[in-house]
Amino acid sequence: MKYDAVIQLPQSENLKPGMSAEVEVLIASRKNVLTVPVAAIVETENNETLCWINTPQGIKKQTLQTGENNDKFVEVVSGLRAGQEVVLNPLAFITEAQQEALKITGSAKTTDNQPADKPVNSSKDKPEGSKAKAKPKKPAP
Repeated sequence: MKYDAVIQLPQSENLKPGMSAEVEVLIASRKNVLTVPVAAIVETENNETLCWINTPQGIKKQTLQTGENNDKFVEVVSGLRAGQEVVLNPLAFITEAQQEALKITGSAKTTDNQPADKPVNSSKDKPEGSKAKAKPKKPAP
């Protein structure tokens, strides 16, 4: 993320008008935590955090509890052990990951009912030069 900021510095002959700088601001620091690359994480609409791990039996989906993160890494609170291999970018390679990411949490009912408004069928019911337009129907609750 980029933010514009105005910072007052002590005068120096090395500073010139119009100069700019890129800085990183350390907000939090954690030591001895397990992290995985952001690219290994899939978040579902159900707020479930998943990754896929490489096991002797093959690739396996794993649910994670995560903590802090930045633009590169996510802290893993539970669900993984140090040394386990995670799949990077599982959405590109694993169909199950794609399906998890695309799950729909709600559902809509379909009906076989005819619309309440009758469609215009004859030219005498329409003003000359116009066409009947379908009106979107609001879904039933």
